[in-house]
Amino acid sequence: MEARLVPQKGLRQGDPLSPLLFNIVAEALSGIISQALEKGLYKGFLCGKDKVEISLLQYADDTIFFGEASMENIRAIKTMMRIFELVSGLKINFAKSGLGAFGVSDEWRNVVAGYLNCRLLSFPFTYLGVPIGTNPRYCHMWDPIITKCELKLAKWKQRHLSFGGRVTLIKSMLTSIPIYFFSFFRVPKKVQDKLVRIQRRFLWGGHQDQVKIA
Repeated sequence: MEARLVPQKGLRQGDPLSPLLFNIVAEALSGIISQALEKGLYKGFLCGKDKVEISLLQYADDTIFFGEASMENIRAIKTMMRIFELVSGLKINFAKSGLGAFGVSDEWRNVVAGYLNCRLLSFPFTYLGVPIGTNPRYCHMWDPIITKCELKLAKWKQRHLSFGGRVTLIKSMLTSIPIYFFSFFRVPKKVQDKLVRIQRRFLWGGHQDQVKIA
């Protein structure tokens, strides 16, 4: 007896249309928060000398709310998320969400995190591969980049590659690993010197010892 497949609505996991459909649905959240801002139910965060108000940032399926650290804003966020659930049919996973706040007490943070049923963010944290809440002028922030470059230009690779292959690998390292950080932060001089030393040692056959940045 053969089993027949019954056509159904929906998308399979990994379908290339999924991100597009999610972005279309997520536009509803932008509309909800715009209405809340117009009616004074939510106050965004004023950024820069021009006091540009930022309230919502979205990247793919990640959403970040920005606003004043007040209970009125927290209640508004929970209300807006509940409305979004009802109109979209999506379920918000608050347990995977995080709350970060500046200029308030730890007690207030704990109360708000309990109200939203989410976890507290500890600073610094990493978002989309970028460290948030740390000073890029400190060299230790760049240790992950140094480590990745050292692993990519490992000594065993040096022994099995021609000179041209080593040049190609160094070029790929310059375009793939540190350039992402460089687009956000100004790299300290000590970090530049360290990266140059790693490349020279790999190219000319020097020792690939790991040296910590002072």
